[in-house]
Amino acid sequence: MIQGDEPLVTPDMVSLSLTPFSDAQVQCVNLTREITTQEELLNPNVIKIVRDAEGKALFFSRQPIPTGALVAPGVRAWKQVCIIPFRRESVLRFASLEPTYGEIAESVDMLRFLEHGTPVHLVECQEDSLAVDVQEDIAPVESALKSDPLVSRYDN
Repeated sequence: MIQGDEPLVTPDMVSLSLTPFSDAQVQCVNLTREITTQEELLNPNVIKIVRDAEGKALFFSRQPIPTGALVAPGVRAWKQVCIIPFRRESVLRFASLEPTYGEIAESVDMLRFLEHGTPVHLVECQEDSLAVDVQEDIAPVESALKSDPLVSRYDN
């Protein structure tokens, strides 16, 4: 799944998100990128991720987690980049599950998987993607699209 509110996704990002599927146990993957600004950390439209030592998601939130990120030495904050590949059986299972309390409270669909015991594997991405979540996001994304090399390839 590539969410339509992130129009600057590249083919390389899609390919990168598929790499964990060489392991038959992997059911769902999210791209992630380190948060490097306080503005991004505090933005409720940016979904933050706490991850375990093996690169799986522990929790997703719209709140600034982990506490102390960007100020405490060694504490890193991560955000979701909305490229989310699933195996077919996994997405069918997801659709059959009831939304969970965490999913409803945070408005983050990946919590449905976590709360039902399905691991979400994370892949760190160096490229960033701009999302259009609110009216103020449109102008920066339009500006970025004007200089995006992929747009010019498909614009003809």
